[in-house]
Amino acid sequence: MKTPRELLLARHESVNAKLNVLRKQVVAEHVVVPTAEAVEPAAGFLGQVWLELFWSCRRAWMGLAAAWVMLACLHLACSSPPSTVAHQPSRPSPQMQALLREQNQLRHELIAAYPSEPVIPFRFRLGPRSEVKPPSIMA
Repeated sequence: MKTPRELLLARHESVNAKLNVLRKQVVAEHVVVPTAEAVEPAAGFLGQVWLELFWSCRRAWMGLAAAWVMLACLHLACSSPPSTVAHQPSRPSPQMQALLREQNQLRHELIAAYPSEPVIPFRFRLGPRSEVKPPSIMA
């Protein structure tokens, strides 16, 4: 026994050809198929690079450009104009000069009180680690 679907398809099989012709006419009226002359290929290598690198992700590039413009504006807004007068250090007051001389004299006295001894560098002996004794802090 045939199913209802098979019965309906067999009954309306002759209409399929008419429907296909009607469908082609409607699609031809509403859809414009581009011809070979209408499609312009990208102008060489640079055109391909432009399309693949920049045009495909233009939102990201615009975001980066906006960030750089904002940084440049902030830099210009925060920078101070260069000063035209050169800053010359002022001479210390006589009281400050006396304090500096006294400090220098005290430093020389402290250095003379403790003669410096040459520092002997610690040398590691070559050999097994078990035989190497590290320098003792409590000597």
